[in-house]
Amino acid sequence: MTSARVLTALVLILVGGARATADEIKIFAAGAVFEALAHLSPIFEQRTGHRLVANFDAVGILRQRVLAGERPDIVILSGPALDALAAAGRLVVGSRRYLGQTGVAPC
Repeated sequence: MTSARVLTALVLILVGGARATADEIKIFAAGAVFEALAHLSPIFEQRTGHRLVANFDAVGILRQRVLAGERPDIVILSGPALDALAAAGRLVVGSRRYLGQTGVAPC
């Protein structure tokens, strides 16, 4: 499966019952996924007609924005940040998906 198809499938799965309009999907995402979304978003948009509006920032800042009441359609954050949002009732039950992990290697 191509990376564009993976992103398309992922976004459609995640948006499933979300409140996104037919042409705009609001995403809050950690900086670690910037390159992937920057590369795949135009392909996704061309194939689906949906427009991705991504807000990239530090995980803690995005977590706080959601806790303060902002309502993105998709959040791509670390496990602990998603745990905090779930505990606060800010995630749709059963909507969480594992996408991958990042790491830091010693120099």
